[in-house]
Amino acid sequence: MRVVLQALLAGLLTRLGVGTDIPLSEAVAQLTNEGLCEPTVILEPRFLVADTSGDPSFLDVLNRINRSRSSEATRRTLSLPQNTDTFGAPLRGFEPGSDPILLLLWRNALGGSLAFEQVMGSTSALTRQFDLCFHFADNGGANDSPNDLFGAIEYSTDLFHLETATSCSRYLANLANAVARNADVTLSEIPLLGGTEVASAARPSGILGIDTGFETFESSETEQSIVARFEAQVARSPTRIAVQAGDTTYSYDEINCWANGIAAHLLGSIGAGSDRVALVQQQSPMMIATILGVLKAGKTYVPLDPNHPASRLEQIVQDSSAAAVISARALLEIASACAGTAHVIVSDDVSRLRETPPSARSKDAITYIIYTSGTTGRPKGVFQNDRNVLHYISVYTNNLRISKRDRITLLASYAFDAAVMDTYGALLNGATLILRDISDGDLRNFARWTREMAITIWHSTPSVFRHVVTQSDTAFAKTIRLVVLGGEETSLSDLDLLRSHFPDGCLLVNGFGPTEATIATQFIVDPHTLVPGTRVPIGYAVDKTKVHLLGPRGNVTEISGEIAIESEHLALGYWNDPAGTERAFVRSSDQSGRRIYRTGDLARQRRDGALEFLGRVDHQVKIRGYRIEPTEVELTLCRYPGVLQARVVTREGRAHQKQLVAYVVAAHTESLTPRDLRRHVSTFLPSYMVPAAIVMLSALPLTVNGKLDFVRLPAPDYRESVAEVTADHSNEHEMLKIWRDVLGLERVSATDNFFELGGDSLQAAALLNRLERTFGVAMPMHIVFEAANAGVLIKWIAEEQRRIGMSNGLSDGMDTAENAWIDEAL
Repeated sequence: MRVVLQALLAGLLTRLGVGTDIPLSEAVAQLTNEGLCEPTVILEPRFLVADTSGDPSFLDVLNRINRSRSSEATRRTLSLPQNTDTFGAPLRGFEPGSDPILLLLWRNALGGSLAFEQVMGSTSALTRQFDLCFHFADNGGANDSPNDLFGAIEYSTDLFHLETATSCSRYLANLANAVARNADVTLSEIPLLGGTEVASAARPSGILGIDTGFETFESSETEQSIVARFEAQVARSPTRIAVQAGDTTYSYDEINCWANGIAAHLLGSIGAGSDRVALVQQQSPMMIATILGVLKAGKTYVPLDPNHPASRLEQIVQDSSAAAVISARALLEIASACAGTAHVIVSDDVSRLRETPPSARSKDAITYIIYTSGTTGRPKGVFQNDRNVLHYISVYTNNLRISKRDRITLLASYAFDAAVMDTYGALLNGATLILRDISDGDLRNFARWTREMAITIWHSTPSVFRHVVTQSDTAFAKTIRLVVLGGEETSLSDLDLLRSHFPDGCLLVNGFGPTEATIATQFIVDPHTLVPGTRVPIGYAVDKTKVHLLGPRGNVTEISGEIAIESEHLALGYWNDPAGTERAFVRSSDQSGRRIYRTGDLARQRRDGALEFLGRVDHQVKIRGYRIEPTEVELTLCRYPGVLQARVVTREGRAHQKQLVAYVVAAHTESLTPRDLRRHVSTFLPSYMVPAAIVMLSALPLTVNGKLDFVRLPAPDYRESVAEVTADHSNEHEMLKIWRDVLGLERVSATDNFFELGGDSLQAAALLNRLERTFGVAMPMHIVFEAANAGVLIKWIAEEQRRIGMSNGLSDGMDTAENAWIDEAL
């Protein structure tokens, strides 16, 4: 019976989304007369890991646990006072990927039917050491029913709510009843919900019932081209500001004339047809005009991020078979290097035209190809058409009540799918698109910028949002009514930041949508409303979209599973990859035959129907909103001479941000350094895909099942290969102290490289803020990237202070002796 109950608990936790390696602690307790959950004497303490991978049947789980119990490799003595350290991180309310600490107490449990007589919160010694304690005992032969089994759940009140623990007891009983009828059923097929508790997916309405001048984006408006909808806004409000960057503004009519010129030039250069056109543009009004110009010419745009390595841009141009590359003059060298045989056009030289060039663009024309990280070691292109883009803009417009009064940020790179929603969400509704280039990570004075621009809708990744808010010491614009976050997981702490830094009435919109589906779910919440649980939900399916939860075998399951999105508006597929498209996009089994995209993302459905994001089925990760296939980074590492194996994982950095860490096995580790490997990777991959740390190992640690043992992977030492150099002067000490604070390190020297210590662009922005406040000079971001070590930055600050006449002191209160280092540095 012990094995059966262990299998039931392992199956339950797997179905709740905890994972497929379930650590269980078990012990036999002497029965007392004080009640099922009262303190007792613990005997025979043991530990095992239940393997539920591959969606096994219940009988398979039983057999696996039996093998685990008999294996000395997985049996350990349990010492209650020290078990928290022994068994890892707490469950934290069913946190995905964590190691739950579960205690099963057997009290002469022999068999029979299962009933729970107690579910109680506790701060006892047991729940201080374990997340959940399941107590089981037979009834001792009472009422001539010797086989009846009673259970109780004792849970940590710091981690669980009563409703959660009560649900566990109900689900476990349902699970037990189901396997009693058929033990060969797979875990994902076992019904856990009762007929009266099937979660409702009804979407709450009315939370945005405010007057914004909003006009419904009718579904009939999606049956046209993007150009037609944009030109209708031009005709309606030609003088209204369409795009603003700093103090520079362009009206709808001006942007339209600029786009007409781009289209005419493009048609004159490469002729009519549905060609692909690559863009090499900075975040600017010219970028917007160029995008619209390509569409007006009846062609497909392929945005290239000029900050990415030349080899990657060349791969994209070749894969898309781009007929032309339209470049800003400042980026012409980059464009020419990646263009190959494509015709190069300089957008600065194009004349503006009032006449719209003839174009037969239809609603089914391909709008864009956006490239993301791919598992083959090469980027993969997701392509979409006008009709589907317009559908998602109608969803975005209607859910957020976007109107011509709105001023919407565009912070994301135009090569990132979030830019699609901002660009068209503004320009197809007569609103104003406010540009700010944050590609270099420079987010100084951001709060003041929101006030000057009178922002109403802020859209960014949670990472950018957290960084900006925590680094700002002034108020954000009172005009901000919505903060839209997406691209990575939003935390409850983000709600706290919104509550403390933004005006009353400002709401949080948490969205979920991969590039293949743009918007699948949304959750709109007032930050002053209590959100139950440990995370902000990703919400409910949007209009004309169904979200299914699938088991490992692709069957629809309950409570938790892989998110599968059913919609007629999904992306058309992967460019030049029909096999990859066929694997990812399948047809529904009902008469509709609608396409379904299996996202690889895991979710759990709450009792109110809202979905909570749990993680990934595979190892794909998001860093600052960018999708990364670790396989692509691993393959790039393995191309370096001498590298035998490489595994890339995410770890929480010192600033509580996710970072990539690579573990490498090489033939000759003494001649191979992490610095060499990082430089190699940066030659081929964008900066966000370069590991923050690379750890050299003699071999990758494996579990007894032959899987990578993530627990035994050592934490990176960012100071491992850098010699210690002592600061010579007090102000150099101040500089290094700032570096230590920003990077979260105990030791830093003047010769260290900021980025080789694990720094990223957001931390570089935090560094600039601190340096400006301490030394009184504003340092451009490119100086950090070019210099990258504290010693050079000190010299630059000294030179800048002398240039602006501050050589008598770095800040108030510094004496002449303290400034002696300036002259020495110069």
